[in-house]
Amino acid sequence: MRVTQSMLSNNMLRNLSNSYSGMSRLQDQLNSGKKITKPSQDPVVAIKGISYRTSLNRIEQYQRNLGEATNWVDTTDGTLDGVGQAIHRVKDLVLDAANDSKTPEDRQMIAKEIEQIRAQLQDFGNSKIGDKYIFSGTNTLQPLYDKNKVVAPPAVPIAPYNAEGFLEGPGVGKPVDIEINDGIALKVNVNGIGIFDKIDKMMDDIHVALRDGVVGGPRPDFDAFLSDVDKKMGLVLDARADL
Repeated sequence: MRVTQSMLSNNMLRNLSNSYSGMSRLQDQLNSGKKITKPSQDPVVAIKGISYRTSLNRIEQYQRNLGEATNWVDTTDGTLDGVGQAIHRVKDLVLDAANDSKTPEDRQMIAKEIEQIRAQLQDFGNSKIGDKYIFSGTNTLQPLYDKNKVVAPPAVPIAPYNAEGFLEGPGVGKPVDIEINDGIALKVNVNGIGIFDKIDKMMDDIHVALRDGVVGGPRPDFDAFLSDVDKKMGLVLDARADL
């Protein structure tokens, strides 16, 4: 076959065009930082890229979830530590009130402090992370305790409160699980209603007994109260150990 000048020119122009195309592709890669800018350039690379980005997004979400789980655990443990310290103070007060040298006025002051500590413990039960109540089970939008029985806004599904002001119904006492990897979820809460309602009942019993004893009623059974305080402390320690 005869090689003409026209064939040489066309071949040169075609190679030059291919070189420009290759240079343009490399320039696009430099500017975008990506090997391809559209799937048709390399379908295999495109599919792998989508898979890698999906995996990366999932890992980033798990990292955020792990940070939230750590926050829940740390906040819950710190709150329970405060509850334990409050119960220790209650024990000291009961021991002090059991002293026969105490006057009715002394026991009246102790009863008032017991009442204040009870209010503090109720506040502990309503501890939050952001807008979520950590001791309300899966009902995280409602406080565990509400003495006024005021519930969430009407648009939010709500659970009822009992006569003592504690949340009840589905979801209360249920575990809150946060997924930190594929198929792996961590329980990040404790059974708040199983702790705070029992402690609140004990605090009410002690307060009433001290108050009635002050006004001339029977002498409170301090030994029984001390035993009950120790049981409630064990309840808190068990919850922290489980956490």
